[in-house]
Amino acid sequence: MNRPFFSIFGEEFARLTDYIYRRTGIFYDENKRYYVEKRVFDRMKATGHEKFRDYFLYLRCDASGEEFQRLVNALTVNETYFFREYDQLKCFAEEALLEMLKDKGGRQRVDLFSLGTPNR
Repeated sequence: MNRPFFSIFGEEFARLTDYIYRRTGIFYDENKRYYVEKRVFDRMKATGHEKFRDYFLYLRCDASGEEFQRLVNALTVNETYFFREYDQLKCFAEEALLEMLKDKGGRQRVDLFSLGTPNR
């Protein structure tokens, strides 16, 4: 398993990325192939699988879902960067939020819903 290069051939990449998309909503296109392959190869080594087909079967049949979660953790950055734009956050806290509270008629609760940028 110490191959310098690993590739998921044919429709296997599409099957894997479709499986990930259906379970998580995260889409990986061909531009991310190397990124996905590297992380899948790392998970294959960790689980002792030498063939992608065997690993993919293991991934789908793992009733606990633990391996799928490990793969997703390997594929995702897990960083939200919520405070990355300080000026926007400051404007929200000092202006927009105050206006929203005024419109609530004195109530001090504001419900917010935040969406990430879609990958697709």
